[in-house]
Amino acid sequence: MKNFISFLLLVFSFSFNFYSQTTTINFETAGDGYTPSTTFGSNYTDVFNRTNYNISGVSNEDGYYWAVEDISGNPNITLDQINVSGSSTFNFSIDMLAHHYDDWDSTDEVLITYSLDGGSYQNLMWIQMVPQGSGTATNEPVALDTDFDGEGDCGANATLPAISTGTGSQGCQVSSSDFETFTANNISLNSATTLD
Repeated sequence: MKNFISFLLLVFSFSFNFYSQTTTINFETAGDGYTPSTTFGSNYTDVFNRTNYNISGVSNEDGYYWAVEDISGNPNITLDQINVSGSSTFNFSIDMLAHHYDDWDSTDEVLITYSLDGGSYQNLMWIQMVPQGSGTATNEPVALDTDFDGEGDCGANATLPAISTGTGSQGCQVSSSDFETFTANNISLNSATTLD
């Protein structure tokens, strides 16, 4: 699994559920199940790193998480290869929270992909700015891009919560300041034995 992230805060942990096993990457132990391409910063601003900074106003943050804000380039996190022998599908879940409800630009994105048995990478989950007709393509809420078209889809099960809440210029409302779990369910493994 790889995440490509540019700019702004995104904090997360994730888990996979397979036929009869669960693999969780929770960042409690540095490098346990994952390898970042780089790390820098601490707390939750100007950072690409694991942290356990206690964020004021967030009631369900517990322990370590991965924080990303104001970065350049395309740093990524690669998860260790997972043995999926005997499983037919996998479920992916990720807990996420943005810093500000209105700070994502059209060039900011998180792309989560996966590969089966060393094959080509496929889209799993994208997180993008919600443009909703914004003429400036800047400073809008962020949401899942469910159809992988490069635009976040504002909605109850797609829009990311944010530490500072509000409504974007085109009406996309962000009302929660707690981590929320987002999932991709029943992804076929096509008889694969390894998942990257």
